[in-house]
Amino acid sequence: MNAYVTAVVGAGGKTGFIRRRAEKLASEGLRVAILTTTHILEEPSSEHIVYFGIPRGGRLTWPGEEAYREICETFDHVLVEADGSKHYPMKIPASYEPVIPDGTDEIIVLMGSFALGRPFDEVCFRKELAPSDLLERVRENPVVTEELLSYIADRFYVKPLSAQFPEAKVRYELSGGAVRDNLLCAAAAPPRILCTLMASGASSRFGTENKLLAPCRGKKLWLWQLEALEEAVEKLRASVDCGEVSVDIAVCTCYDEIMEEAARRGHRVIFNERAHLGQAETIKYGTEAADNGGYDAAAFFAADQPGFGAADIIRMFEEFVLSGKSMACAFTDHPANPAVFLRKHFPGLMELSGDRGAIGLIRTCAGDVHYYVVRPEKLMDIDTKEELRRAEKDAGSDGEKGEQTDE
Repeated sequence: MNAYVTAVVGAGGKTGFIRRRAEKLASEGLRVAILTTTHILEEPSSEHIVYFGIPRGGRLTWPGEEAYREICETFDHVLVEADGSKHYPMKIPASYEPVIPDGTDEIIVLMGSFALGRPFDEVCFRKELAPSDLLERVRENPVVTEELLSYIADRFYVKPLSAQFPEAKVRYELSGGAVRDNLLCAAAAPPRILCTLMASGASSRFGTENKLLAPCRGKKLWLWQLEALEEAVEKLRASVDCGEVSVDIAVCTCYDEIMEEAARRGHRVIFNERAHLGQAETIKYGTEAADNGGYDAAAFFAADQPGFGAADIIRMFEEFVLSGKSMACAFTDHPANPAVFLRKHFPGLMELSGDRGAIGLIRTCAGDVHYYVVRPEKLMDIDTKEELRRAEKDAGSDGEKGEQTDE
């Protein structure tokens, strides 16, 4: 085995870290192989950077021991994604994780800077594996700090891996800081985002009533997300710290009462005369408005999703800008609304049809997406009266949890 082998483990941007490291090595004239012991998205190979693995479900998996040995004999440097974190920015590994290949010379442990300032139990993958003393620590201070990330990386990765692989160099790195700094230095002006509230649903599962106008926790259902957007816009305009983003609001609907209320509040109103054709028409209207208005990005929020508060809206947009990705969406165990897309994706959004939402576009471009991890209850949409009763029963809990992220 002639290659220098680096295994990257932990959470919070391993794929992007590996790609940047590969490009730097390639610029020095080295031939670099990228592979995984778990699964990884395949990006375009080049003369100096080549991806290896067995294709499975749109991803690459471990190529096998024999192929691995051949790769190590052929390339100068091998980069291995040796851990999985389901897009979460921090992680506690299971007993069988990470999976380090033989002959590894260096192990880099990552934790993501996007965990900072957010609740531990919302952004930690495999939080159920946390021992009692760590749980006691985060009960006293549930917000993630650099000290906590460093402690978790050292306790669950650096120390055990150093003992298990004494020949390898093991070090910890906070991921995302360099990308954040570079983007802030390069930004001439904050990107302008048009947020379209999608309020054209037919309420087919709700009965004869319009669910968006149904009372929910003291106000009409659709107003929860609108007022969260309004609060986010007000805070973004008032805060120096939030100067990376500029946001405006549009409401796309086919309902007179919603149009009248949105106009009274001073928002742009888009009449959806094609609402009967499905959700894609709302997305097209919002995209067209963003395009004609010269916005840098279009974002979409569901009017039947009352749990996604202002603090999460602000944080998602900030992370989107600082990630350097061209798309972002909320994420629990799958991509979900709300979602935001840079202008380069406007043509793809305009090609959607029927009830195929923008999440379909996200799934086809997964390597260019920033995933904003949240608790499932924040993304609960209300389609039935039973779900509305459940939301009433949990009154206030979603909004309070959302405010924990507002630092």
